[in-house]
Amino acid sequence: MVAAHEVLTARRFTVPQYVQAIDRMLRDRVDRAGEFWLMGDVVDARPSGTRGHRYWSLRDPNTDVRVRCVQWAGAIGEDDGDWMRDGTAVEALGHPEVMRRDGQILFVVSTVRRIGEGTTARARDELIGRLTREGVIGRAKRPLPRLPAWIGVVTSDSGAAVHDVRTVAHRRYPGMLVRLFPAAVQGDRAVPALLAALDAAYAATPPVLLIGRGGGNPTDLAAFDDEAVLRKVAASPCPTISMVGHAIDHAVLDLVADAAAPTPSAAAELATPDWLAMDDALRRQRNRLRLAVMASQRRRVDRIASLRGRVPTRAQMLDRRIQRIRLSKARLQRFADRAIGEMARRLDRHRMRLDRVVASGLEARSAHLRSWRERVQALDPLRVLERGYAMVTDDHGRRVTAASADGGLLIRWLDGCRRAVVVPKEEDGHAGSGGCA
Repeated sequence: MVAAHEVLTARRFTVPQYVQAIDRMLRDRVDRAGEFWLMGDVVDARPSGTRGHRYWSLRDPNTDVRVRCVQWAGAIGEDDGDWMRDGTAVEALGHPEVMRRDGQILFVVSTVRRIGEGTTARARDELIGRLTREGVIGRAKRPLPRLPAWIGVVTSDSGAAVHDVRTVAHRRYPGMLVRLFPAAVQGDRAVPALLAALDAAYAATPPVLLIGRGGGNPTDLAAFDDEAVLRKVAASPCPTISMVGHAIDHAVLDLVADAAAPTPSAAAELATPDWLAMDDALRRQRNRLRLAVMASQRRRVDRIASLRGRVPTRAQMLDRRIQRIRLSKARLQRFADRAIGEMARRLDRHRMRLDRVVASGLEARSAHLRSWRERVQALDPLRVLERGYAMVTDDHGRRVTAASADGGLLIRWLDGCRRAVVVPKEEDGHAGSGGCA
């Protein structure tokens, strides 16, 4: 506990006085101890500005503690910086100093040298190598749709990225629908949130999907280098565009997506057609088509004019038709004569063959008929009468074949017939001259 009188008697500083006091303390320390080496991984490296100064931060890979560094233009050597990028492990010689303008403490670097790849850089390179071997990186890129019906965006709903995408998309193609699938884009919740947002986007099947966020330091962008997120993006059913904002290095997502853009605005330009350019292209096509039609019409007119002198008169056309008709008539007459002659010869051959067949058939049938006539005549009862027999019938025309018949009889001989009456048999047994019993 601080006593009340100590609080009342403590010194009071304004902000500038406080900054000056801290600056004097650090300078005194540096004057006594001199410069020292500071080791860590480079993060947030920025290119030299117009004045040539270089700014970056050194990060401890175990604790994520960071120290902001500056190297003035005069301290930068010819070979310094060509190798410097985020994730590089370095050791920097310098001293701490207070920037009086804003009161921040910077580590002013006089010399920096590379000591290898940082932990983050090594892990990132190993991930890229593994995904490349598995075909996740280096696979065939799908073409982006020329005129998508709408655009899907996976990013934060509170950042400027979705606003930039909508602004550019509506400027390039008014009325373009931009659908957001919100997700956390940094921190511990970023990876599961991105995976859930990607699943929701895939279920909606957008024509093209933008994935990313605005600029940030490598730690803020780490979720877009996560292996699970990268594999999920590689399995996308639709073309994807990486829109992770960066200044120097590239996110691994740029290597996995079908297309990559350095900012969300640039990604929107890739995904959205420019209706002004389309209208201009359509107008040029219309003009080319009009000129082509006019040229074709001119060629046709010239062709008609050149052929007009070759066109025969109506009388000439009629004479040619008459000649063709006469030739056709002569050919038809010759064909008809040949056809009729051939048909007549064929008919004569068939008639002669038919006469022979008919004569042969008639002779065979006549012989057969004579044979049957002789058989029938042989069975004729009248032939029996020729041999001296007579045929006896009753009054109804039925033949009488027994002596027991009575009533009137009709006896037929070959030369005529007579009627007769049956006389009863004499009881004394005297027989007549005919020998009948």
